[in-house]
Amino acid sequence: LKVLKRMSPENANRLLEEARAQAGVEHPNVCKIYEVGENQGHAFIAMQLVTGHSLARSMRELSLLEKLSVMRDVAEGVHAAHRRGLVHLDLKPGNVLLEFLENGEVHPYVTDFGLVAQEGMPGKVIGVVEGTPPFASPEQVRGQREKLDRRSDVYSLGVMLYVLLTAKFPFAGNS
Repeated sequence: LKVLKRMSPENANRLLEEARAQAGVEHPNVCKIYEVGENQGHAFIAMQLVTGHSLARSMRELSLLEKLSVMRDVAEGVHAAHRRGLVHLDLKPGNVLLEFLENGEVHPYVTDFGLVAQEGMPGKVIGVVEGTPPFASPEQVRGQREKLDRRSDVYSLGVMLYVLLTAKFPFAGNS
């Protein structure tokens, strides 16, 4: 359950946009959306229950084979979003939930489409940096919204894989 703490028309519209985008992606590696609504003045999204933790919290516990399998499955989920013309724009280990199955396998779910954009129609204000800088593409960090497309997500997937395999970021610096 995702609930908005501050209910402004802008926040409610953004939550609706996020829910519609995520609900439109049918893939076993994208967390399902069941309902969007309002309760006692708070907008909410009711999503599929994933028992487990985020990839950010669990990455050190995974074997190399599990890390590679998780990233393959995450990439397939992101590809399903790309086929619908959606660009996630906030791919990071904290936005991937892991479910540890009884057979020992790890099942990842891509979540949090809060910064999603329709490819070719960025929709957000150009010049505003959104996303998580260490995982964001150079164009995204520069606020060049008009240049963002699925390649920005591919960049983020590459950074995620690098972090999973090396436990450090590919670039370090203050700018």
